[in-house]
Amino acid sequence: MAVCQRRLFTRLLSVIPVIMCVLMTAKDSISQQHFALNMLLENSQVFLAFAVLSSIVPLLIMTDDRRMMGQFKNRKIWSILGWVSSIILIFLNLCNLPATFVFFNMMPKRDAVVFAYAIIMLIILLMGWTCWDMRNKK
Repeated sequence: MAVCQRRLFTRLLSVIPVIMCVLMTAKDSISQQHFALNMLLENSQVFLAFAVLSSIVPLLIMTDDRRMMGQFKNRKIWSILGWVSSIILIFLNLCNLPATFVFFNMMPKRDAVVFAYAIIMLIILLMGWTCWDMRNKK
């Protein structure tokens, strides 16, 4: 598939949740529609933050490896800044996750919190396994 076709396809695909949200709230008031779209945007950013993290951690591990990067290996200051900012971002996203799951209002509050903490544990295990696996494969 050509690059321009792929970009057009992915852009159109990414609009589907917005169109669904607009259609689902079509009979609501303008303020309710606005609220629904804001929540869609906020929640998509929460999930995007975790997708970004799953790429930042391996990237930091790879760019800290002299054998892989050679002369382009991160300098110590950039490595420290990268890891500190990643840890802060991970911490903030994990802290916000239970409130986000409760706000989805798809299950009782207690169940949403338990589910969120189960997801948090899964994310921590996945990040730990990723770091361990990448370090051992050097």
